[in-house]
Amino acid sequence: MSDLSSALAPDVFLRPAEVAARTGYSVATLATLRYRGQGPAFRKASRAVVYRWGDVLEWLGEARHSTSATPTPPRAA
Repeated sequence: MSDLSSALAPDVFLRPAEVAARTGYSVATLATLRYRGQGPAFRKASRAVVYRWGDVLEWLGEARHSTSATPTPPRAA
């Protein structure tokens, strides 16, 4: 995540190349995540894909894990 420290307003819209430059994800990875429904929320402006910076930051926060283990849900008594 190379350029997350520079301040951007959450409502700024960025193209995939700009998001890639700021997050370290490649443009191809962002496209794959869009296709799979696993990436940040995006919008289409005409034919162009754009991301709202606030949505990208939210998605990055959700993608963070403290361990690789999947937590086991508690059992009902």
